[in-house]
Amino acid sequence: MKTHHLPSLVLIPTMVLLVAIIAASALAADSLDWNQLAKEDANQDFTTTIFDGQTPNQLACDTTVRPMPDGSWVTVMLGGGHTEPLPTNRVFISRSRDQGRTWTSMRPIDLAIKSKDPSRAITLSELMLNGKRATMVLQVHNGGFGQWKTYFVHSDDSCHTWSELEPAPGKLADRTMIRNAIKTRDGRILMPYQHYNRCDETGHKISKGRVFHTPRGSAHRRDRKPRRRPHVEAVWRHSSNRRRQLPRLG
Repeated sequence: MKTHHLPSLVLIPTMVLLVAIIAASALAADSLDWNQLAKEDANQDFTTTIFDGQTPNQLACDTTVRPMPDGSWVTVMLGGGHTEPLPTNRVFISRSRDQGRTWTSMRPIDLAIKSKDPSRAITLSELMLNGKRATMVLQVHNGGFGQWKTYFVHSDDSCHTWSELEPAPGKLADRTMIRNAIKTRDGRILMPYQHYNRCDETGHKISKGRVFHTPRGSAHRRDRKPRRRPHVEAVWRHSSNRRRQLPRLG
């Protein structure tokens, strides 16, 4: 399997970023006619229904719209079944070639997962564009978030075909949601992620006949109850006089 490397991931101090945004916004606001801008924006508004769920496939979750290098727009979403999590969950795609006015029917993306094991559920948490490459972040599990693995898949032809699954780096390959990417002006990419140290080995029943393996924020210890809050982190690989170097993952 060919390995693809993403640019460095960077953690930017929140307060520094916030102050910079506020300062830039204040300068820009003085030169804008907000009433005129609102009228111009309203003239461009329109509504299009891409997917109207019908029983038994009503689910439409994590909907993500991205412009593609070939000029089309794509929408990807979590669908399959009436809710989440279910073994029928998978990723669907629709495409527009007129800037969102009309769309193709939603169709499942073939990632060679369901064909091998139909009981494996597939969810997504990001579709990122970096130059002409689209990278989608997937979570694959047993239908109840047991045996949860996280992968990248890449497309170099505007989401028409996809690479083989590539495990996320280091510990992020297990029980991790990698969220929306932020690309800095110098080309670095910030990708926050939500990581759980473990999921219950035995699933318990929840609503609508489903089974759920509860994610836990820390490893089980007999001398205390496991934390129920997720362990949230951000990974970065960059050092400067103002940033502290963190361990490299993977």
